[in-house]
Amino acid sequence: MGLIDQNFDSDKNKTWGWAQYGIRSIILNNHLDGEGTWAIVVSIKRDAAPPFVPSNPVTCMITRMFLDKETADVRFEVSDVDANEDDGDETASLPVTSFHAHRLILKACAPMLASLLGSDDENEKVASVSITDIYPTIFHHLLYYVYGGSVPDGEMKIHAKDIINAAYKYSIVNLKLETEAAFVKSTEITIETAIDILLYADSMNCAFLKEVVMDFLAENHGEAINSFPGI
Repeated sequence: MGLIDQNFDSDKNKTWGWAQYGIRSIILNNHLDGEGTWAIVVSIKRDAAPPFVPSNPVTCMITRMFLDKETADVRFEVSDVDANEDDGDETASLPVTSFHAHRLILKACAPMLASLLGSDDENEKVASVSITDIYPTIFHHLLYYVYGGSVPDGEMKIHAKDIINAAYKYSIVNLKLETEAAFVKSTEITIETAIDILLYADSMNCAFLKEVVMDFLAENHGEAINSFPGI
């Protein structure tokens, strides 16, 4: 048996195959049937598929508990921020969105949210907590992240500052870092906006965003000095 080599057919067209497939006398004497036919069986050997190893289902199980009213023992009542600001009458009823949650998950994954539960709430079957400083849509993203979910890229881009503010207030550190990175990626820093973004980064303790702005000002120091002679 020879090695694979370039071969030529009768029309001198290049083909690929075994230049010396086998000894002709052996094939004629041992492999032809009574009618002079040589049967060839071609098979393809595939690499063995890796064994299926299921992932740990705990994260999916926890995520499925998100807003599960039947098993929840906490209910967040989130008022509409815009309505709260526009309505001068504090006694007027405001639009409220309810979010059901679980003490155990909050204590493990969002201690600051869990701390809103008073000691008197421990004996209640479902403790109620009022939230008046976050938009319901933003709180939805925040709580879903606590339960192992993720914020869609589009939503993170549109509501970056609101999500950062909420994550910073309630110490959801990883969500804050993810949103900060998304904010840096989607925001164009200019001389006109650099100082405002820098002040915002400092107020929210966004080290990465602050570093990006400082690098921008350093690269454009001449224009920055002319625009802000006091700095």
